[in-house]
Amino acid sequence: MQEQSAQHIEEYIAQLESSNLSSGYRALMEYLMSLRIHFINKYSEEFTVGTFHPGLMNLSYFPIKTKTLSHHNLKFGLIFNHEKIQFEIWLLGRNKQIQEKYWNLLRQTTNKYLRSTNAHEAIIQHVLIAEPDFKQLNLLTQRIDDETVKFMADVSGLLISTKRL
Repeated sequence: MQEQSAQHIEEYIAQLESSNLSSGYRALMEYLMSLRIHFINKYSEEFTVGTFHPGLMNLSYFPIKTKTLSHHNLKFGLIFNHEKIQFEIWLLGRNKQIQEKYWNLLRQTTNKYLRSTNAHEAIIQHVLIAEPDFKQLNLLTQRIDDETVKFMADVSGLLISTKRL
């Protein structure tokens, strides 16, 4: 295991030295933080945007909480999936017990959103933008904004209509 870890670290260092990997990663993190600020500025009355979590080069995210869902210990996570290079939104519980409770409650419902296959990861996972165009950041931000708000409204409506809230 130690030998394999050392090999992975050496490969990582080689990638950093031979490419613009660190510059690209920094630019991506700056965009994600600006996306968070966009949501804070535009929706401060509607919901609360939490701290940005850069992750471990697998997922970066920030939470979004609505008043209604917060009362039930639920929140949304706006995710950038580094492995799939796509933006996603997840419905999450405050802890694993809450998450598992709502995952089980929603298992019987039929809806257009993908229920997570793992209750400990998320309740619902949905791809917002499968192939983001980072050359047009304003347009990308607007698309993420539109799809996020639509998903949040749909899922909140689903929870209310199925009497899960």
